[in-house]
Amino acid sequence: MLYFVNKVSQKKKVEHPDSISTINCFVGLGYKVYCADWFDVSDGLIISYILDPVTGQEFKDMGMNEISDIALYRSIGSVELRIFDFQRHLINVKEKYSGIVINNIEAMLFGVRKDYLLFLQNNNFPVIPSKGFSRHASLEELKDQMFNENEEENIIKPITGECGNSFYILKDLTNEILDYKRNKVGGWILQPLLKEVLDGEISLIMIGGEVSHAVRKKPSGSDFRVNDRWVDLIYQINPPEEVIGLAKEIYDKWPFRLLTFRLDAILSSEGYKIMEVETVNPGFYQSHIKDSKLPILLLNQKLLA
Repeated sequence: MLYFVNKVSQKKKVEHPDSISTINCFVGLGYKVYCADWFDVSDGLIISYILDPVTGQEFKDMGMNEISDIALYRSIGSVELRIFDFQRHLINVKEKYSGIVINNIEAMLFGVRKDYLLFLQNNNFPVIPSKGFSRHASLEELKDQMFNENEEENIIKPITGECGNSFYILKDLTNEILDYKRNKVGGWILQPLLKEVLDGEISLIMIGGEVSHAVRKKPSGSDFRVNDRWVDLIYQINPPEEVIGLAKEIYDKWPFRLLTFRLDAILSSEGYKIMEVETVNPGFYQSHIKDSKLPILLLNQKLLA
């Protein structure tokens, strides 16, 4: 198995507790696991650096097909400056890799851009109201399309963002920022700010069409970002039936087969609203749940056994 982890070639080790848990579980199931960074994979699928996370042994210039028959993407880092490189990488993997890829390549390509929020909105899913703009949008254009008259209650996020980068409250946005970001993002999504996010976001993990588990993530202080990098608290919960129903509807409606995905939702005054559907590299939060092996055992049973 080839386990894709961001910056492994720089750190020469795997540090994140969830990744360590995943690797240990797969090793316990009898898999041989290697780690690499997708950015170190050439167009010909030659990987410049590979790490055996158990022994610490390092390999250089090995073929992806030669070293693995399963590829699992876990952390890809910020793609804000590398979106086109990542898309090209996925297309090369789709065309040239002979093994199993988790997640489905078409689902990853569709989900790597937040345009999917507009797809869900157009299909009557309860998405936080969203408007899409090109990367050339001006501050005046964004303000003209605000959801209310208070700039402090509107946010923008990049269509091609990752890890909570380039998130702005509209009041703090300037033309200078937009000019600087113009060649770094694939466009913008404008949304009203729902302050209920401060109460925490539910993340529900689906594997092979089944619910694995769910956690609640609470942001730090008054920070409205709920990416792992910004939250103070993550803990396991029993997923609400409404959120389970939403996840199953997304599984059925998504244009491409979903092997695994994460649904992020918050409870608003109008019911649960979809924040995000992570189809590229959904984290399983093993270090925050009672049975850290649960999602890997389910993944192995549903998709690999």
